[in-house]
Amino acid sequence: MSVNVQSTARPILDPARYSLQDHERQFLELLTGIYDDDELKKHVLAVQAKAYQISAVVVVGNDTRKVAVDGWPAENIVASDLRGEFWDCGHELFKSTPESFPATFIAGDVFDSSMLDMSDIQADAEAKQPPSIRPLRGLTSLTPLKHQVSAIHASALFHLFPEEGQRELARRLASLLLPEKGSIIFGQHGAMLEKGFRVEKKRSTDPLFEVRQAAMFCHSPETWKKMWEEDIFGPGESGWQRPEEMKIKVEAELKQVERWDADLVDNDAKPYFVMNWSVEVL
Repeated sequence: MSVNVQSTARPILDPARYSLQDHERQFLELLTGIYDDDELKKHVLAVQAKAYQISAVVVVGNDTRKVAVDGWPAENIVASDLRGEFWDCGHELFKSTPESFPATFIAGDVFDSSMLDMSDIQADAEAKQPPSIRPLRGLTSLTPLKHQVSAIHASALFHLFPEEGQRELARRLASLLLPEKGSIIFGQHGAMLEKGFRVEKKRSTDPLFEVRQAAMFCHSPETWKKMWEEDIFGPGESGWQRPEEMKIKVEAELKQVERWDADLVDNDAKPYFVMNWSVEVL
């Protein structure tokens, strides 16, 4: 992925773009205890401004909290991102603490061997007694979780990387999957009708910052399925010999969506599609 910018300055945050759908507002109200619209907006924008000092894109753990709200025990949830500050922003946004929301967070780069060691993946898969991973709060890397995770969610992630990076990321996530019926990897990210690069020109309302052009590699549903079925779970392709009885089902479908920044993107970059997908062990 290549991004060309005119200035190293970041664009100014625009409070006018604050907008919540009903289910988003209700979710925030439930977790923050703030039911006044003006106070909720003030709180969200304050945390956004703080997070923006860390990175232009910060993932704060809303998906993990939704899973917990829906009934999955928080102590059985593991979240991961590059930096611990992202998770701290999530605690501030949702007014939680490590005690009130005891999910495990592991900071690190999934492509780094210190975060996920892929050197002995076959032996890990064949181990009759996998290493204990309890308590999860004691984990400092993803390596002990190889072949032990029943559900993996990865949204707005794959499209950040070029084709080979996406394949390697898939291989690494597959190494974490528990090889039992019902285990699943799923998510959503940018995609296209045909595999290739999505090139868009984006204008800016901030005169000090203008993103001229960005190229994002996108799979189509067909090539996405092929990658998982042949490159990742094909015989010997992922670095470990999966059990013969282990079968997978890959589903992928495109959905056309309206982008929040559609007014800043040139028409030749439209329409915009996301792909909802899943890889399930049968």
